[in-house]
Parts: sequence; structure tokens; C-alpha cells
Amino acid sequence: MDRKRCVWSYVVVFDGGTAPCVDNQTLSLCICKPLIRKNAIVGDWIIGFARKKIGENLIVYATEVKDKISMEDYFLDPKVRKDKIYKFLDNKFIHNGSDIHNSPKNWASDLNGKFCLTSEKFWYFGNDPIPVPDELQLLYYPFVGQKKFNDEEVLLNTKLFFETLDEGVYAEPTD
Repeated sequence: MDRKRCVWSYVVVFDGGTAPCVDNQTLSLCICKPLIRKNAIVGDWIIGFARKKIGENLIVYATEVKDKISMEDYFLDPKVRKDKIYKFLDNKFIHNGSDIHNSPKNWASDLNGKFCLTSEKFWYFGNDPIPVPDELQLLYYPFVGQKKFNDEEVLLNTKLFFETLDEGVYAEPTD
């Protein structure tokens, strides 16, 4: 049986334009956050918060997951995107040699996520994060890892708040 939709929240520790990646009117989460990528389903929401050094209770981005695809399919797709840091050759992933996530620890974490999440329904605030509204204060999770909220009211409040804003990119990445 399908589970109910939920909201995931976490801190975007490094916002360099690859996790999340916003290219060509699509937001993707394909590296970093393996637990979210592995367990999120279409219809879930993801909210990334600014690290404490930038400020508390600040939203970097929000998205409603519209597609969940295998990493193999994502990296085999010829479309150029900033987060395509792996090649899939001979049934294995090979890092492209860039500085992004270029360590065995990162490779293991990235590949453990197994999936890429994408959406054309997103709000990306980057280096100009917005304050968390009162009705979403409980989503703020300033710790390592992520938090999952299964409450239907939280999901509804998240949708209602973001649907009052225009979708899209508001600012450049922070880092």
C-alpha cells in the first residue's frame, strides 16, 4: 500500500548549485541526501534550510517531487546539468573528476541514494533565503541529517504557503 505524502526538511550545508541543482526550469536532487532520495515518493515535499552561519529559520528552497528516476537513467540522459558528476559506463558509476563530491566517502553516499528526484514545481531562494512563516516553524531542522513530517496538516500548510509565491529561481546559489 502506498504511504501518505510527507514533507522532508534538512539543512543545505553547501549551496553551490549542484544539490539542489536548478537548470532549465527543473530542480533536481541527485547527489547528497541519500536517505531522502531513496525514500521520497512523488508528491512529497522537500524544504532545504540555510546553515546557521547564514541565519536560522531561513528557507533556501522548496519543491514538490514530481519524478523519481534511477541514477542510471538520470546520468545516461544526454541533457547537460550541473549535478551530472558521474558517468554510467559498463554498469558502474565513474566520477567525472571535478571537485564536486570527489572522495570515496561522497561517492558512497551519493550512490547509496539510488534515485534522483526532479520537479518543475519549485521555489529556489539561494543566497537570498526567506524567513520560515509561522505556520511552518516546526519544519525547521538545524541538525545533521533530515526530518520527515507525516502530518497531513503540515503538508497542507506547506502547499498553501508556497502556492502563494511565484515558482522559480529567486537568487543565485550561496556558495
